[in-house]
Amino acid sequence: MTATGLRRFLQAFAKERPNFQIFRSSESTHLWKIAYFGVTAFLFVSAAHKRFLLPQYPLADSDVGFLWPALMKLSGGRFEHIQGLNFLYPGMVYLALRIWADFRAISVIQHLLGLIAGVFFLAS
Repeated sequence: MTATGLRRFLQAFAKERPNFQIFRSSESTHLWKIAYFGVTAFLFVSAAHKRFLLPQYPLADSDVGFLWPALMKLSGGRFEHIQGLNFLYPGMVYLALRIWADFRAISVIQHLLGLIAGVFFLAS
């Protein structure tokens, strides 16, 4: 059945039963808004729950281009770009380690940024 056929069917059905048209136009928008925001809240809470069940220690990776500039700066050296990478992520790693002095803070910040990105995705 096509969308046009479905629309014709609903119009014919609404003509036969006028109460259906009143219900469909007035109450369904509120019900769908409540259902939408309920499902959205459930997905957001379950995503946050799943994210924070993961190990908080950053995963071991052979690519030290992101962590090395922050570690060099924290040990008294210069904040140097390595492997031609930009400074945004190494700068975030440096600030997280400078403020909390714990590698788990990097994972928590990444989880929070992922949840914030999900909120912006739903808002658009």
